[in-house]
Amino acid sequence: MKLTHVRRCVLWNLKRAFSREPDFGDEFWIHATYDDWARVLADVESVTSLRYRRTYQPWFRSLFRPIKSGLDIPKLGRCEFGNYGSEPTYLVTHPWTWIAPDIVFSRVAVSLTSTKKAVVLRPSGVYGDDCVIMGTVGRVTTHPTACDLYARFQSLIQQRFRKIERCYIGEQAEELMKRGWRLTTDARLPGGHISFPGSRDDEDVVQDAIAPDLKPSERLTYEQSCLFLQRLGYPDVDEDGMTPPIPDHRPQQGDESPLGVSFFRTLVSDVKLENLTLPRTFFGRSRFEDVSFRNTDLTESTMCWNDLQNVDFTGADLTQCDLRSTDFDRATFVRSCLRGADLRHSIFKSCEFANAEMHAVKLTRKQAKKMKLSEEQKQAIDWHTKPGDVPPGG
Repeated sequence: MKLTHVRRCVLWNLKRAFSREPDFGDEFWIHATYDDWARVLADVESVTSLRYRRTYQPWFRSLFRPIKSGLDIPKLGRCEFGNYGSEPTYLVTHPWTWIAPDIVFSRVAVSLTSTKKAVVLRPSGVYGDDCVIMGTVGRVTTHPTACDLYARFQSLIQQRFRKIERCYIGEQAEELMKRGWRLTTDARLPGGHISFPGSRDDEDVVQDAIAPDLKPSERLTYEQSCLFLQRLGYPDVDEDGMTPPIPDHRPQQGDESPLGVSFFRTLVSDVKLENLTLPRTFFGRSRFEDVSFRNTDLTESTMCWNDLQNVDFTGADLTQCDLRSTDFDRATFVRSCLRGADLRHSIFKSCEFANAEMHAVKLTRKQAKKMKLSEEQKQAIDWHTKPGDVPPGG
């Protein structure tokens, strides 16, 4: 008699609990080419039907027009940005699994929380002529359906891929490595070693790469940054890929179109907007939660009348930004450049400014009482006795 689905999941969890083979959390770290991915996906689909939905895409379209085979995933086993964190992810589910809508960039879209029954697939691969970027297969919940599906991928990956350190390497990816290709999480990282999240060496290299001294040339260009936002479902970039022009001055409330890149009355949460070039961006009446702008160029941007909670500006360029009348709760400005920025009328709660460039920053001493600033930073600030006029748009 065949085991039921629930009994299979229970047995798999018992086997996992008593297995000597360590379980590397909720995902496998994989270096693979198209052929490597294709063999695994084809084997899984030979046992069960699957549907693939790209995260951050419009919910209605993803619900009724999913990808029916992993082999049909656009650019399977190839990378466009050369960075593990910037490549697209897919929810992998059974055909009958319900996908709940979520709000992403003020749009109804698919997100990692749309279902508890999915495996999360990031099928990265070849980038340029010398790199294979790491991909992942994982799950975000312990739901029996997700565990069962994850177990199918786990078994095939362990059978078909070779384990090197804590990564699993496909046959073709291993051949490329032997020919001198680099297996890494980011094409900008130096060296030809395998790197992966969680290793101390990789963390050090990543920190050195993105802050404080990452050169502007190592950020995505403005056009690439706009394309990246579009892929996340960014609402103000046309679906045909048109790039909004950069304004010729710092944007203000009431400016005539085109405004360039703008976030107005937008909720942005749990997303990495790192290593981008987005000068003169307009942020107005928006809320940002658990967002990272690490090493992003926001020069001469306007960020007034917003609520920011747990937002990371480490290594970001905020030169000449208008940051007035905004609530910053647990924001991180470590090693960021705030030269000439206007911070008046803003509230800073539990924010970190270690090694931030504060030359000519406009600030009142009343505000500074609740801010952790060094003596050197205090000497560089352009102190104001009065906060001045509030910015427009309030």
